[in-house]
Formats: sequence, structure tokens, C-alpha cells
Amino acid sequence: MLLRAAIRHWSASIKRAAYIAYAIWLLGTAGWFFHRCSGSGQWAARAYADLGVQVVDYTVPFDNYREHSGLFWLLNHRKIRPPHLLEKPGVDPEEGEPWDLARDYVGYRPTDREHPVRISHVDRKRSQLIYVTDTYGVYKGDLENIDSRVAHMDYTSLVFGGLSDGDVHALSDFAAKGGVLLAEFNTFCDPTDDSARRHMESVFGVQWTEWVGRVFADPYDTSDVPHWLPREFARQYPDRELPHSPILLLIGRDGTLEVLPGPSLIDVAPRVVMTPEGTHRYPNAPGDAPYYFWFGVVSAQPDTVVQARLKLPNLARMPELLARIGVRPDPPALTEHVYQKGKALYLVGDFADLDFDPGAYDNDDAIAEGAKKVSALTGLSTAPSFWRFYAPVLDQLLREGVDHAAQRAPAR
Repeated sequence: MLLRAAIRHWSASIKRAAYIAYAIWLLGTAGWFFHRCSGSGQWAARAYADLGVQVVDYTVPFDNYREHSGLFWLLNHRKIRPPHLLEKPGVDPEEGEPWDLARDYVGYRPTDREHPVRISHVDRKRSQLIYVTDTYGVYKGDLENIDSRVAHMDYTSLVFGGLSDGDVHALSDFAAKGGVLLAEFNTFCDPTDDSARRHMESVFGVQWTEWVGRVFADPYDTSDVPHWLPREFARQYPDRELPHSPILLLIGRDGTLEVLPGPSLIDVAPRVVMTPEGTHRYPNAPGDAPYYFWFGVVSAQPDTVVQARLKLPNLARMPELLARIGVRPDPPALTEHVYQKGKALYLVGDFADLDFDPGAYDNDDAIAEGAKKVSALTGLSTAPSFWRFYAPVLDQLLREGVDHAAQRAPAR
């Protein structure tokens, strides 16, 4: 009797242990399956890819590298291998590393201010995509406040910047031979000279109207507003007072100012809206996002596809101004132009320049999650246009580039 009872107890214990082990295995399997199906799991499962991306940034006075920070986040999100890794001998084809903000670009480097590099002076043979984030440049006034990272707020002399004739020929030749060329504000506005600008306009299929704009929340905020604004406004409009409300500032190349006030930020902000062509091309980019920072006003050539527009606010004096400079109330924001064997895409805003932390990139759901947070944002921020427009557009372009590269790659 005692023996049978002991055996039954022992058998029950074995069953309980088996059940517990099975439950642990089941939970572990479910956890593994959940991780593999989650955004972070899907990101981890994707392989790194060689896309031959070359980034150009001539506007890097400080070591925050913000003019190309948004683009680098997207390159890391899409797991594009950076140039510094491709230069290493004997690197495992499956190996990947994050893009280095301080070294994986061509241009002006805060770590070596005496030796800026132009895109025309580097090897472009392996490049499939060149992205020009900014060529406005670095100025003497920037170098007076390096430790505080305060950009110049008044007129000052150029140290390095603008596209040279050599740069323009290098970029146009790259596109003509089948490369994909992307650029954004400021690529061919000042300080790039007229002949170089006209050449770039023909490549991108757009024409700069010689006007630029930006939203300011408080025209009297000396930490944000250029110091020349109140001075020039008083000179051009001696009988008017600079508004005490948010403004949309439009500046002509000849120095003409148009200051358009509104009751709130959202009232003076242009909005990025997708065209039917853009919605078809980029179905994951909803657009309809306010844009507060620097932009150029351009018009598109007849053979250029306009994929997004910058809908300007309907403010007093706006219709007269637009009629004077010859543009419609929603000038292009994103264009695509076939240039010989390649194509050139132009973004009229400073979209790769981030003023916020986008968070972790190692999650396939990061862009969709970021877009959900936009409605809760208030005040000046690049976040709405980044999450609802720029990030989904660039992510699709990079994804297509990866797929195309994989199709062309020889089987291992």
C-alpha cells in the first residue's frame, strides 16, 4: 500500500513537472513568436543592405550635425550600411553598424575645420544615391559661438558653402548616368552663384522664384529671429510696427520683406499636402502637416511631376504677393524629374534638419508610431512634417532602393 501510494505521488509529481515545463516552453515560444512578429523583431530579422548612399552637407558649424540628423535616422531605420563600414577590408556581408553623424558625409567637419571636402573631390563610383541635405554653408559668425552652438544671427562673411561649378557638374553627371539625386533646401539658393543654380534647376526641373520663407512664433524673440529682421522691417516699413503675433516671413533675394501676421502659429504655417500623384507614389505618407522652418518658393517645369505641395496660408496681402512673383498659392514641396538616364527629386524645405529626438530607429513600426503622436504636439516643431511626410517618403525610397539592389546582386 505504501509503495503504491509513493508511486502514485511520484507519478503525479512527474506530470506536474511536465505540465510546468510544457507551460514554460509554450510561453517561451509565444514570446519568441511575439518578438519576431513585433516591430522590433521584424527590424532585427532584416539584413543590412548596401545601397551606395553618399550624403552631402556643407552646413555643419557645430557638432550636433542637425542638418543631416533626420536623414541618418532613416538610413539606420532602413538598415543601410554606412560608408565607413564599406571602407573596411574583409567586412562580413551581413555585418552592419549605425551611420556616424560625424564622419559619414561629405562637407564641412567641425572636427577638421581647415579641410572641408566638396562632393566634386570625392570618389562617386560606388554611389547609387546622392543626397544633398544643405549647402548654405558655415559663416564667420558661426565660429564665434562654437561652444554654445549658436548660429550667426546677422549678416556675416562666408567661410565655406554653396555649390561650386565642379560640384554642379559632378552631381548632374551622376544623375545623367543613371544615379538617383535627392536634394533639399538650401541646395541652389544663395550662396550658390547664378550659373551653378541654373544648371541645378535644369537637373531638378524646377525654378527658384528667388523667394524663401519661414514661420516665427514671436518676432521679438532674439534667440530665434535673425537680428536683421526688425532693422530691415523698420527701414522698409517706417510707418508700421513689427507684429506682436506669429508671422510668416517671406524674403526676396533682393532683400524685400513680406511679414504676414496671424492670430496663432497654425494660422501662419504652410502645410505640406500630397498631390494625387504623390498619394499614388507614396501611399504611406499622409501629409497634411504644418511646416514651420525655412523653405524655398519654386515653380515646376512642365515635365516635372509634383508629388507634394506647400499650401500657403490665406493671409492678408498673400494673393497680391503670389501674383507679383508668379506662383500659385500651393507651390511645389516635393518634385521628381527624369534627367537623362537618372532622376532628381527636390524637397523645398529643411526636412532632414531635426529639432527633436525621434527616438529609437530599431523598430519597423517607429514611423507609424511617431505619426500617431503628432496630434498631441504644439508649438514650433519639425516633428509633424517629419513623421507625416518626410519619413514615410524617404523610407519608401530607401526600401525600393534596397529591393532593386537585391535584385541586381549576384547569387552567393
